Amino acid sequence: MYQLLNRKIWGLLLLLFAVVLPFGPAIPNIVVGLLGLFWLLHLATGKLTLSKKRIGAILIFIGYFLWYLLTFFYSENVDFFQRKLTMQGFLLFFPVLFFTLPYTLSKKTVYAILLGFSTSVAVLVLLSLLKQLPVYFEDSEQGLQYLVGNSLSTAVISIQYLSLSLYASFAVIACSYMLFVDMSFRFKRKYTIAIIVLMVFLSGALLVLGSRTSIFVTALFLFAFALYSAVRHRNFLVPTTVVVAVVAGCTFFLLNSQTFEERWTEVYNFENEESPEDSYWGGTGMRLLIWDCAVKVVANDPVMGVGVGDEIDQLTLCYKVYMRNQLLVAGKTFHAHNIFLQAAVRAGLIGLFLFLLFIIYTAWTAKRKKNYLYLIFIATFVASGMTESFLQVNAGVLFLAFFSTFIYTNNTEALADSSDT
Repeated sequence: MYQLLNRKIWGLLLLLFAVVLPFGPAIPNIVVGLLGLFWLLHLATGKLTLSKKRIGAILIFIGYFLWYLLTFFYSENVDFFQRKLTMQGFLLFFPVLFFTLPYTLSKKTVYAILLGFSTSVAVLVLLSLLKQLPVYFEDSEQGLQYLVGNSLSTAVISIQYLSLSLYASFAVIACSYMLFVDMSFRFKRKYTIAIIVLMVFLSGALLVLGSRTSIFVTALFLFAFALYSAVRHRNFLVPTTVVVAVVAGCTFFLLNSQTFEERWTEVYNFENEESPEDSYWGGTGMRLLIWDCAVKVVANDPVMGVGVGDEIDQLTLCYKVYMRNQLLVAGKTFHAHNIFLQAAVRAGLIGLFLFLLFIIYTAWTAKRKKNYLYLIFIATFVASGMTESFLQVNAGVLFLAFFSTFIYTNNTEALADSSDT
């Protein structure tokens, strides 16, 4: 058994987790159990590594989670608190795991894990499309609604379209970084073609899913990386091919999708329609109302917040007090729709400070150590989280907990392994 405690097995376990992550939460939880067993075996054999520097890094990563735990003492809704804290335990699990195990993966393995995750996201989208296509062909006039948004994302597993969009967005951005920016690692031609196909498909998936923020963030990174590659490395063929393919596909979809056009009217149609029965009213309009109430809730408990258990209850109370009837829809609850407002509602300015400390400190350290992939990851998460509270859902918690520590502790710029895939 002890012969299994090596870097190769560690890399395989992480690859397995990255592949099953999009198909959560049950399957990833099983792999988390395997990772936990792997860690316990290292603990039993005395092979864990710990130092003051590593302890400090762990505290930076888990500080805001530890403060969330303390909100138990002033949360009235204990059942909700327990459900959320059980889920968010991953924010503690993965930092302890990565910072105490004595392994640094090769660049080849790191990229294999990222590509495994990206491919898995594409497979999930493809399976969802295949499941929904019969419905579309049965009713071509109304069937398109089953190929977009939550109708598509929940076709195979229960994952919100915003979370799946975050996954697809980071997959495209990570692939474009590996292909366009990191010229120290050369992919063989067949892998380059496969990555391009993967990027084009996932870019199309983003359009179909309809998360405007993820689309904007992905487009920004994609064009920036393509331009960087073309200018810095005088390699115009590959980036131009990718950009043209993505733009052509997006244009075709936009010209042939009335449903997608209607979803985008939500960006500016936030004053005229106030009926919750109108499925096309929302987006910017609803978020403005939610953010206003979130600020009011924070103002009432600015230092310590209302507690993890009471965040939804207090927001809902605000909707009722200020007669935000658009947000009082039977069977639905609306969280803060912003990762920073969510932290402040939950745990006040103290919780917000600890969350900002995690983001700023890790980004500053990554910049100092030239860990550009981590900077790209955290920028993607923060930008996408400006309109969505990803730490409110299991998919978002797992995504941040795993990839933040995985990429932070495996700096591809510092790795000497530049073997071809």
